[in-house]
Amino acid sequence: MTSVGATSVETSVERLLTDLLYLEEPIDWGTIRYQETEAWDSLVHMALVTELESDFGVILSDDDIMTMEDLPGVVAVLTAHGVTDSQG
Repeated sequence: MTSVGATSVETSVERLLTDLLYLEEPIDWGTIRYQETEAWDSLVHMALVTELESDFGVILSDDDIMTMEDLPGVVAVLTAHGVTDSQG
């Protein structure tokens, strides 16, 4: 389920996480966190990084990668790299 008022970047990240984590709707994004959600292990995290870099044309640093612990964290990292809704 897409968050109410979600930006297109946020919606794109939600779709990506839904696919990578095999999530089923309805999704409570407040409970989906790296290494706390069973399916979100280090291998899936690196797949997320690869997909984000490809989809949004960014290069993520080690600090970025460690900051992406949940949906808001991923969106914040992309925003810090200048990703806008028109790119999402």
